[in-house]
Amino acid sequence: MHVREFAMSRAPASDEACVVCDQPSADLICGECRAFIAARPSGPGEVAAPATDGWWDELDDEILTILGSSGPMDPADLAMKLGMSTDAVCSCLSLLSTSGRIRILSVGANAPERAA
Repeated sequence: MHVREFAMSRAPASDEACVVCDQPSADLICGECRAFIAARPSGPGEVAAPATDGWWDELDDEILTILGSSGPMDPADLAMKLGMSTDAVCSCLSLLSTSGRIRILSVGANAPERAA
């Protein structure tokens, strides 16, 4: 199942924030983000639908500007610079990577917790 299909099929949560933009929303993913996800290509060779709002393009450009001037950085640091949650930034980075606009150079695993 593609991310788009998964996101669009999720049942509403109660009194939480959107997992993509971190704005208050009764749904797991707010309507604005659902529209954005639906408009993005989900695989090679697919073409994105026209953007209905320049906000996402501005966010992509801001991320690219920060990365271009500061170089590679941790998503948490990028989130602080953008005033967004780390989860929201990771979603944006994933979309930028899928579209070929950035490369994700490193990932790591958390060390498992040991029982005392």
